[in-house]
Amino acid sequence: TTWQHDESVLRLHLIPTFGGHRIHELTRGHCLAFKRTLVDAGLQIKTVDNILGLLHKAMADAVENGLIDFNPVPKLKRKRGRNDGSACKNSDPLTSEEVMMFLRNVDPWFYDLYDAWFRLGWRPSELMALRFSWLDFPRQVAQVRLGRSPRQGGIEARPKTGAREVDCRYDPAIFAAFERRRRASLQTGRREYVFTDREGK
Repeated sequence: TTWQHDESVLRLHLIPTFGGHRIHELTRGHCLAFKRTLVDAGLQIKTVDNILGLLHKAMADAVENGLIDFNPVPKLKRKRGRNDGSACKNSDPLTSEEVMMFLRNVDPWFYDLYDAWFRLGWRPSELMALRFSWLDFPRQVAQVRLGRSPRQGGIEARPKTGAREVDCRYDPAIFAAFERRRRASLQTGRREYVFTDREGK
């Protein structure tokens, strides 16, 4: 889902606008003009922010890898909290090294849960609702049909972003984790949900 969304943004917005530029040629002016074009096209502010957020992340990676000296994409403005007026922090994802450190220390039973989660980027509710029957192992396609909330013992409803299919062939480790869970489910005798505790709950 996250990967498919990013690919769509690249194909529809970023490549047509910036595909002919070299990375070091991009300026703050280019990025501000791009934002204005998106707004003038009638896109919702949240959509514009998502598109610019992906571009900002890409440029931040370029800075980190020494390809450019600074990030030309302006940071998104922080939004004020509705209730307490506090500022919402921008996301601060773990680095690859931090992810590996976490996975080395997590309870082995839950390793596959977190490994798949880091790779997919799904909402927690979507991962908790995932069933084996929604996984197409030969095609490596996963269906997201419901989200599962912990309230009242587990309420399930349509995912916030809607039901969808996710092609996971871009990262074979995802279905490798699902396969390990399928084998582990033999221990619990419960074959419905992919990610459970040791009792299959």
